[in-house]
Amino acid sequence: NIALDIVAGSDYRERNEANLIAIGRSDLVGRLVKGEVGTPKVGVAATPQFSQGHIVDGLSVEAHDRLICSFDFGLSPACIISRVSAMGYLDVLASFQGKNEGIKQLITRLIQPWLNSRRPIGGPPLIHTGDPNGVAREASNSDETAVRTILKMLGGTFQPGPVSWDDRREPTHDALNRYINNRPWVRIDRKECAGLIRALDGGAHYAKDPSGTI
Repeated sequence: NIALDIVAGSDYRERNEANLIAIGRSDLVGRLVKGEVGTPKVGVAATPQFSQGHIVDGLSVEAHDRLICSFDFGLSPACIISRVSAMGYLDVLASFQGKNEGIKQLITRLIQPWLNSRRPIGGPPLIHTGDPNGVAREASNSDETAVRTILKMLGGTFQPGPVSWDDRREPTHDALNRYINNRPWVRIDRKECAGLIRALDGGAHYAKDPSGTI
């Protein structure tokens, strides 16, 4: 009887999880189904398309992978490293963020050690993309140095990102909505992308005042 109760309980949890995901409330799965401590949602998520289905475990870098390093500049620089897998998925392999430091420090402290420990020697050159605000200021000496530092320290090529908010937001929404073989096209490594996952899961949000105005 105990064994039957355990099986029944497992089926019940699986049905609840499937139902919550089906109605777009994947944010409740951890708290209501798995008993995890939930993170309060403040405002309206910038990426409501994100779900627990986008999170995977154990992504690794293959010798033939063309890695994409996408940077955000400023005093809290950030970078995510991704690739298009052989099966056609967009795999986000790692995310990094610095505080009160520059691009050079972020690369030295976090990015280079990650690449050196995981990227096979002799792989294709890196592709770098960047925050359009940084590219717009490239005429100044400091921002030109930031881009040159990336290329000098990591090699590869640099491609500026889109300028308008719509041109950044809508492709992100489209990517999170895209599926291949009934699985999300975007796959994010749970261990290496904890900060990015928090941002996608409501950390990045539009403010909402007490009256409900967004």
